[in-house]
Amino acid sequence: LWSTGQNTAAINVNESGRYTVTATNSQGCSSQIAVFVVVNPIPNIIISGNTTICQGSSTTLTASGANSYLWNTGETSSSIIVSSEGTYAVTGTSENGCTAVTNAVVTVNPIFNTSISQAICQGASYPFYGQQLTDAGTYSHTLQSSMGCDSVITLLLTVDTIPELSISGDSVICQNESTTLTAAGGASYLWSTGQNTAAINVNESGR
Repeated sequence: LWSTGQNTAAINVNESGRYTVTATNSQGCSSQIAVFVVVNPIPNIIISGNTTICQGSSTTLTASGANSYLWNTGETSSSIIVSSEGTYAVTGTSENGCTAVTNAVVTVNPIFNTSISQAICQGASYPFYGQQLTDAGTYSHTLQSSMGCDSVITLLLTVDTIPELSISGDSVICQNESTTLTAAGGASYLWSTGQNTAAINVNESGR
């Protein structure tokens, strides 16, 4: 008969305390023995560190609350450095040998780096985040997303030369005559008369 009132040979306990049992043999003789049970608490494991990082960066996760640690990465130090998204679990063991497990979920936010190419004609400009660019070159602008990760936009600007045009043909003619004016230096043409050929025929004064 146990001090808990149970009369089985074995009992299950989960609290610290002194437990006594009285045993009686078949002749009716009895004796008593006691045992003191100590229930050690499990460690309260806490993981600290940033759990949201930007692509390409890393964070340090630090466990506390125990005497020794074992991470699911295989590391046994209290702190680990991680750069990949995932769940990082650590088992902490107290000095009394009791264990507890806790975990941290690390999220990696993406960085959207973008490259663009643009060509302008000599003498023109290209607007780029508050600038009016006129020179060829590589330009960049950094944007901060709502998730706190910087993204970079890179512009490759090319400046094309303008064509050197020339017009050949008689610019002075007599009344009732005509002249052929021929443009050169371009890939396509548009005259003030609306014609789009390299050469036009005119018979009137004008510009």
